[in-house]
Formats: sequence, structure tokens, C-alpha cells
Amino acid sequence: MSIYESNSWDKSADILTEFDASLGTLKVARTILVRNKQIPSPRSRSTSRDSDRIPFLATVRNMVMEPLYQNRAQNAIGSVDRILFLNDVYFEAESVIELLRSRDGDWHQVCGMDFGTWGYVIVVS
Repeated sequence: MSIYESNSWDKSADILTEFDASLGTLKVARTILVRNKQIPSPRSRSTSRDSDRIPFLATVRNMVMEPLYQNRAQNAIGSVDRILFLNDVYFEAESVIELLRSRDGDWHQVCGMDFGTWGYVIVVS
């Protein structure tokens, strides 16, 4: 499991720190980075243009994928065979379950798309 949290304004970092400890107890291989400032955020999350935001998101995606690439290169036990991308702003547990059930589980990579405040998700697989 690989998670990158970049200084969220809520309690995400605290929750992910607890989640990391729980996964450690279960001996789940993971890389969970919280309160990370390695990748500069766009100037303002609420007013940033796509030209600022898209390169930021691409860099974060590449960083979170790196441990997965390393495991694959090393033929590590428990290597990754599925990738689930969650929305960087908002998601619900029900949306995660819907994504996991996409195409009856016949997928290797899946993500959701949201459309502002309308609150519905389109699955892309």
C-alpha cells in the first residue's frame, strides 16, 4: 500500500498515522507519507488553475507509485496487481467499494472522477 498526504487541512494526517500503525500490526507492506512537503503544492488549492494543479497531481501520483515499481522490480512477495486511485479532494467509503467492484473486479487500474459539488462518481477502468 502506498499513500501520500500533502498537508491536508483536516485530520487526514492523524488518521493516516493511526492507519499506518494498524497496518504495521497486520504486517502489511506499505509506504505512507504524511505532512509531506517534498512536492510543493499549487499556490492556492481553492484558486489554483489546472496548469498549476495537474503537474502537482502527476508528481504526487509518480511518487506514490514508486514503492510499487520497486516491489515489482524486485519480484517482491505480495507484489501489486491492482491500483486504485482515490480523488485527491473528496471521497466516500461507498465510492471506494464501488470502484473495487468495477467490472466485477476484472481490472488492473481504476479511478473515479467527480464533478464538483454534485456528488456522483463515474468509474474509469
